[in-house]
Amino acid sequence: MRLAVFLEETGMRWGEATALRRCHVDLDADIVKVREVVIDDDGRLMRQAAPKTAAGFRVVPLTPAAVAAVQAVIEKWAPAVTESPIEAGMDPEELIFRSPSTIPARKISEVPRFKARDIDLEPLEALGSSRKTSQVRACVLTKQMSAVRNRPRPQ
Repeated sequence: MRLAVFLEETGMRWGEATALRRCHVDLDADIVKVREVVIDDDGRLMRQAAPKTAAGFRVVPLTPAAVAAVQAVIEKWAPAVTESPIEAGMDPEELIFRSPSTIPARKISEVPRFKARDIDLEPLEALGSSRKTSQVRACVLTKQMSAVRNRPRPQ
């Protein structure tokens, strides 16, 4: 469920969020850095060195709900802050979001999938909108901008 909250709050794609490693999370600044993705190659999950486009390499601000989701997962799994090379494979001990089955098996086998259609779109539906990814991402962007504007500034 924390992954679902995180995806809804950040607008990140499933492959970006599931590839998120502890070393790419800065909870002091409330941001995450998108540096790689997980892809599903006919049922086999693999790390990919780059998002779809250069614009995929980005810094994503975190809303308070996204920060809470990440903190809860970090407290539960205590992921390593190291960053292994892509060629090394998944290295689940570094991942923020992982399934319980990955810990003893040391491999990713059941990372929960989440689709944009699963996001609570009640605000959009109230306006008569259909479930379009672009609309969901626009809604998330609005949330992010609001969170950044309302964040207390350091003195």
